[in-house]
Amino acid sequence: MPKFLSAFFKTLLFLLSFHCAFAQNNQTSVENSLVQSFNRQLANQSRLLNGVSYVDYAGKLEGNAFLHDNSDFVKSTLVYDDIEFNDVPIIYDLVKDKVVTLLPNGYTKYSLLNDRLTSFTMQNEKFIYFVPIDSTSSQIPGFYKLVHQGQASVLVKYSKAVKEVVDGYGARKKFTARVDYYILLHDKLQRVDRDSDIYKVLGLDKRELKQHLKTKNLRFKREPEQTLVEAVSFSEQR
Repeated sequence: MPKFLSAFFKTLLFLLSFHCAFAQNNQTSVENSLVQSFNRQLANQSRLLNGVSYVDYAGKLEGNAFLHDNSDFVKSTLVYDDIEFNDVPIIYDLVKDKVVTLLPNGYTKYSLLNDRLTSFTMQNEKFIYFVPIDSTSSQIPGFYKLVHQGQASVLVKYSKAVKEVVDGYGARKKFTARVDYYILLHDKLQRVDRDSDIYKVLGLDKRELKQHLKTKNLRFKREPEQTLVEAVSFSEQR
């Protein structure tokens, strides 16, 4: 082989060797960066991997257990262990009063721990975890929709139960829904079932508040949330 060809091949082999070594080092650097980034994300998200295995309802039941009958997972924002997480897929089980999400595999369900879940927002509705300060209160800790927050706050409690119904078609089990409305005033949660409860809870003159609500064309029986918000706002302006 001519000397100049031999020298050429030696130079070429050296360059290829150098390129491979550089590429390998560069690839290792990139891989390390990706691993570190993944570990950082996992460390943050791992706080959510703290809950209880969720068991679906057995047997034939009419309807479902979830908020607004929506059994599809919805990307939501939540505060867990005082950290805000975005785009977390959740459903809200109203029977168990549990927020359910998915493991990273995308199909295994588990419920988050209530006392670590400060709040969650799904489809523009914000829910907070409320614990009555008064230990003798008949109200138990749970998730309430926050409709209005101020000197007095308006909260809504959604719940469901499984009941047996007997009719001409025989006996069957179905999910039944319930909605309760509350005013939170001076850390005391008080349920409102009728117009007269609003006057009593807020300590307002019945005729005055009734006239104000009439001008707004609002009645608790017809528009409970809007009526409570208007009544609370009226009391805050006095």
